[in-house]
Amino acid sequence: MTTFANAVDMWEQTRAALGTVSPYTARKSAEKAHIFSPFFSDVEIDDITPADVEPAIAIIRTDGGRHGQGLSGTT
Repeated sequence: MTTFANAVDMWEQTRAALGTVSPYTARKSAEKAHIFSPFFSDVEIDDITPADVEPAIAIIRTDGGRHGQGLSGTT
């Protein structure tokens, strides 16, 4: 079983190891993906649907971020 958290971590490691992006870019991308961890961290990646993600995005846009002020649509 591959959880969301494991998939993001593997994605980061693979991108850095293959050299498709710098290790810094791989880490920063993974950090952004991990904003979904409160919702999906332990959920199997194959079980996450667009219908699951949309409410998470709505919450993140209003309450996400380091200071709870919400994130922009570009984030």
